[in-house]
Amino acid sequence: MPLRSAFLAALLAVPLVAAGQTATDVTLTASDGNTVAIDRDDYGVPHITADTEAAVFFGQGFATAQDRLFQLETFWRTATGRLAELQGSAALAQDQGIRTVYYTPAERAAQFTQLTPRLQTMISSYVDGINAYIDSTSANPSAYLPGEYAAGGFQPEPYSVDKAMAVMQFFIRRFGEIGGDELARLAELQAQGVDWFEANRPVNDPTASVTIEASSQVPSPPAGVTYDGPEVDPDVAATAAAQREALTASLVANGVPHKFGSFAAVISSAMSETGHVMLLGAPQMGQPRVDAKAVTAEYELLVGDSRGDGLHVAGMSVPGIPGVIIGRTRGRAWTFTTGATDNTDTFTLTLGPPGPGGVPTYLYDGAFIPAEPNVQTIGVAGSDPVTYTSFRSVYGPVYAIDADNGVAYSYRYAFENRELDMAEALLDAWDATSIDGFRAAAARIPVSFNMFYADKEQNIAYWHVGDYPIRPGDADPRLPLRGDGTQEWLGLTDFAQQPQSENPAQGYFANWNNKPVAWWNQGDNVRWTGTSPGGYHRYYDGVEVLKDHLESVAPVDFEELQELTRVVRTNAQYPEYPATYQQVIELWVYGSRGEGVGYRAENVIPPGQSGFIDITGTPSANFADQWPLYQSSAGEGPIEMKPFTFLGEADVATAAGPDAAFGLGLPFPNPAPGASTVVVRLDAPAEVEVAVYDALGRRVAVAASGAFAAGDHPVRVDASALAPGVYVVRLATDGAVRSQRLVVAR
Repeated sequence: MPLRSAFLAALLAVPLVAAGQTATDVTLTASDGNTVAIDRDDYGVPHITADTEAAVFFGQGFATAQDRLFQLETFWRTATGRLAELQGSAALAQDQGIRTVYYTPAERAAQFTQLTPRLQTMISSYVDGINAYIDSTSANPSAYLPGEYAAGGFQPEPYSVDKAMAVMQFFIRRFGEIGGDELARLAELQAQGVDWFEANRPVNDPTASVTIEASSQVPSPPAGVTYDGPEVDPDVAATAAAQREALTASLVANGVPHKFGSFAAVISSAMSETGHVMLLGAPQMGQPRVDAKAVTAEYELLVGDSRGDGLHVAGMSVPGIPGVIIGRTRGRAWTFTTGATDNTDTFTLTLGPPGPGGVPTYLYDGAFIPAEPNVQTIGVAGSDPVTYTSFRSVYGPVYAIDADNGVAYSYRYAFENRELDMAEALLDAWDATSIDGFRAAAARIPVSFNMFYADKEQNIAYWHVGDYPIRPGDADPRLPLRGDGTQEWLGLTDFAQQPQSENPAQGYFANWNNKPVAWWNQGDNVRWTGTSPGGYHRYYDGVEVLKDHLESVAPVDFEELQELTRVVRTNAQYPEYPATYQQVIELWVYGSRGEGVGYRAENVIPPGQSGFIDITGTPSANFADQWPLYQSSAGEGPIEMKPFTFLGEADVATAAGPDAAFGLGLPFPNPAPGASTVVVRLDAPAEVEVAVYDALGRRVAVAASGAFAAGDHPVRVDASALAPGVYVVRLATDGAVRSQRLVVAR
């Protein structure tokens, strides 16, 4: 990694943002020596352009630190088990819980060496960008650091690849790690009996709502309880459950949602009012408030020319994760919901005599072998450091020990050491030029998700992704497995055999973390079960709210797809589940040879995208600007959304949609070093003026003036004489005006 001092000098002239102010546009020299531009729109969303991927991800890291540095501090301390260094003994249990089930720095370092060079570059460059911002604040830390640092009396540490790896793994698992409740299920079986257990904790509930309506496969018949292992001490099961709940509560208190739920819908061309596919992505990642930042953030990343073959992706991510998780590329869009399929099992270990130093031993393959100790020192603010020892078995982390009864319990994860295959898969998806490329990317994802897709060729698709254990025939997926080597997994599921559908006859997909298809089993995940008290309504019947709306308004138009957010938010059962980010995208191809990519795309970004909340609690201007968008889905009237800007698409239809008769296309290139082009669209001959205005509203140039025929007209905007900055290109005819934002950069 380049020395931080190597690019500190290049940043001294960067216009910084004081706490509570709006972030400004900047141009930087990235750690690879290339220039990167960060252009922010009126809502503070960074649009980041450069000639290399390394420079673009450097820019994203810098912008993330501008917007969310203290939030990022909280995330990396959470993910590495170092929060007690700030919060004292109150965070000690959380740090211990995280260090028990996540990786050590040495393990993360080894994992990093196994990543592709491209992903290594993405992570390292992102880290460099964050550190570049931290370094740049040294000129005036009290003005340029979030108020939380001054209030806590400390300075930010340099970011690192280790911290980045930990944050990425942590959030990927928060999204897609499912199961691990086998001790709770076993305690219920012991307390309630087989009949209650089968009624309330079925392997497969045939009444559960599904996303794929029609399937040639039928549900598996219930096999009945097949457990023949030892009983669990109810107190041990209760303690383990309480520890999980306490960890969850602590994470939520520190701004990390319990689980990332989401809803989604994809509409086929046959069910769409315009005959074009549409996609809604609406992740639910906590509850934004007017005085707090959301977890999500929006970015656009562009490498090279916007009409070229370089990376060009825009959408939502989480501070600490480079790239885009949910969004669009050229002519393709996708979203995720949590898959909720069991990919985590508990194995019961039979304890033997303690080994040297009191290390536990357990029976495996006919012999007692020692558990692997992990001795760590946890710093605690206001107290002495605490030495904490956790253990691992051949299966994974040991999370509970019942010494009195001679047993211990260990997790095994289907995605062990492969969380960042998710990042590799997203890189492949951003590159994909067809549904085949997206499908191949989906097949690489190791954790549990529902992936939804739409493209300009009018394909829609749904893939239930992730790796899931193939358990032996005598294993009950709801209950612990024997950890002595006699009940091992037989492998992982084949992606081709998992629930998926492309261009279905039903005409749409809808999902709210519900069951994918009738024949898919749930393991120890009880949330697809509708029988009280087993079921949880959001998973069981929440999706029916989405389906009912779509079917009642079919054929579906763009505005009705937007309305799904209000349908959720205003339903008496679900008011606590508004979307924290919403994108609605319509895609099509136009032109005599199908050369153009048409789209209509709008979204809502959550409050807190840009700028700090200062020490007095005052949010930035961008934060305030975003709040009305978010709140618009809570009451009557139109849902307020912003254009989903995709740089350089001058040949796309205007925000009025594919049938717009009058409009002004987006400038290309934008930012413009010397000249840009806009497309004027007229449905009838007209007298036209295309003029450029500066930030003060003064007309500084006229690009075109005179009589234009009906049709599309490219207009060259000469910006060579204009000073770098933000301008407005305005199309005016008799009685109608359209405008687009243009950035001039040198």
